[in-house]
Amino acid sequence: MENVRGNDVEVQTSDWYMVHLCGRPLTASRMCDLGRESAIQKAEWAADGWLRLAEGGHEPRLLVHSPLPEHRFDECVHGTGTDHFDEDILGIHLNTLREPAYAFRN
Repeated sequence: MENVRGNDVEVQTSDWYMVHLCGRPLTASRMCDLGRESAIQKAEWAADGWLRLAEGGHEPRLLVHSPLPEHRFDECVHGTGTDHFDEDILGIHLNTLREPAYAFRN
């Protein structure tokens, strides 16, 4: 994990989680092909006053269990969330801030 920036969050069960952006660099190039990714880790406050990963170490877990009940949203913000790519332009939910969308078409 590279350049972690995030926030600590206390949930309804008094458990703590760290939500953050991270990157998974490729071994040889050290470049993060997927860019920044959102992540969440269970955390605990240590005796020295620092927030630490609950599982210890410095590596994030691939799967994080939560005591919270599942929450389903009634409707996707930008339509159904499904795109069959049968239109001349990409759907707004595929918009990107880094590159113009047309740069990916060729």
